[in-house]
Amino acid sequence: MEAVLMRILIVSQYFWPENFRVNDLTTALISKGHKVTVLTGIPNYPEGEVFSDFEVNKEQFNHYAGAKVYRVPIIPRKNGKGFNLILNYVSFMISGAVVGPFKLRNKKFDKIFVFAVSPITSAIPAIVLGKLKKASVTVWVMDLWPETLLSLGVIKSGWQEKLAKRCVSFIYNHCTTILGQSHSFVTSIEKLTHKPVSYFPSWSDTIESSCRFEYDFTKAFNVVFAGNIGESQDFPSILKAAELIHLRRVNVNFLIVGDGRKKQWVENEINKRNLSSTVKLLGSYPVEAMPSLFLQSDALLVTLKSDPVSAQTIPGKIQSYLSSGKPILAMLDGEGANVIEEAKAGITVGAGDFNGLATGVEKMYNSSDKIIKSYGVAAKTYYMANFDRDIVIGKLIDIFKENNY
Repeated sequence: MEAVLMRILIVSQYFWPENFRVNDLTTALISKGHKVTVLTGIPNYPEGEVFSDFEVNKEQFNHYAGAKVYRVPIIPRKNGKGFNLILNYVSFMISGAVVGPFKLRNKKFDKIFVFAVSPITSAIPAIVLGKLKKASVTVWVMDLWPETLLSLGVIKSGWQEKLAKRCVSFIYNHCTTILGQSHSFVTSIEKLTHKPVSYFPSWSDTIESSCRFEYDFTKAFNVVFAGNIGESQDFPSILKAAELIHLRRVNVNFLIVGDGRKKQWVENEINKRNLSSTVKLLGSYPVEAMPSLFLQSDALLVTLKSDPVSAQTIPGKIQSYLSSGKPILAMLDGEGANVIEEAKAGITVGAGDFNGLATGVEKMYNSSDKIIKSYGVAAKTYYMANFDRDIVIGKLIDIFKENNY
């Protein structure tokens, strides 16, 4: 291991034992010799209640992969809606900005890094700490604000949008550098700040493991969806495509692995539409089981509903899918579709095009082994050239070196 090069503070509302890519980022930076400290909240995502293991023994969550973890009190997100979510967001912003500096007193940092999934206000504690510690602040934007707020109907266009833009612009302009997870993000962010903005993509969060995913994959051509079962993933269109496949009597199974707010709805619809022989809900599994799941699948499915923000996003599962070296079926617009098409890693159709998805599934089912293999090889090759973790983290370290307070 290299000598310690930088003292890095990661600020993130979400952190282990919550499952986010910032966990792997922490491990990667430590493996390269950097000293990493984490400022985060109390784990309560996604269920909205504080993790029971954390309640029983908080001390065991004070260290992660060699990083010291400092936690500030926050209000749990409960059902993740309305006033509950606002309280959750505001509590971390205030607690991080007030309690955070107290907990980190006498600590010195060279760089501060913000993992900025919603809300962007989670960057405010980092800005305060950047001033106090005289350290540069880099924010990695994973959700676009105010675009996400407009898309969800939280705010309306007009004065509310203008006010939100001013707030976001204030945050950006008090950081040293802003990173966008897609090229479209960079373009949108540049409209709100005079600070430098760079493209910084995600990498695969799946890791090699001896953990085997137990399921009989020999019965059909198995199309796997792994991840959040939510509104954005457009499960109504997935089920419509599955209905068409079922009616055509194509020997295909849609295997849904994960959890989310729409899971119960999906389960009810499977029963209502008599799709239990075609669509299987397999439950939620740890990330360690994903390599085995992907390896045994025939194709991997990624979907996003038609939405301006979604079209600018590269879903994190795309990198994980590409790294597995398996064919990809995609029903989405924008940058995510562009990546798969550029990689020649599978078949893409537009967001909501369930007819096209069903046709694509049938086409892949009828494809030769040679074509299926070529999709997988192309996916892996593209991943290694564009999203390999060591390459991406190396770029981040270069950005850190260029940034001074």
